[in-house]
Amino acid sequence: MGGVGGVGGAGGMGGVGGGTNTPPEATIVEPAADSGINDSEYAYDGFDSDMSLWYKDVALVGTGVDTEDGTLSGEALQWKTNRTDLQDETLGTGANPTVRLYSDVCVGTEHIITLEVTDSDGASTTSEPRTLRIWTLC
Repeated sequence: MGGVGGVGGAGGMGGVGGGTNTPPEATIVEPAADSGINDSEYAYDGFDSDMSLWYKDVALVGTGVDTEDGTLSGEALQWKTNRTDLQDETLGTGANPTVRLYSDVCVGTEHIITLEVTDSDGASTTSEPRTLRIWTLC
């Protein structure tokens, strides 16, 4: 969801004239597409016995570009999952994190991953989602 930019102040009234704050652009570069049902790249890496959950570590790559701020990085890029029943919504930050996705069943779990980008004025945009199915054979 994109944020709405604020209205600039009136010039000549002691303030500086300005325009609206354009929300940034958020793009997931990798993974480049949704994963398939039994995509070998998304087979589980292991089982976390402390959490009693299967997991897969996934490298993510994304970009955040803002008209006013230029290329955004660090905390301005927040990677999220819809599977808050299994883990925290925020998976990581930055342009290239490796994140751990969890599953509570051996046959597989889908995570819908998004990248939320926020500029210095607080306007934000969420990328198109990627659906990643992590799995193994039971």
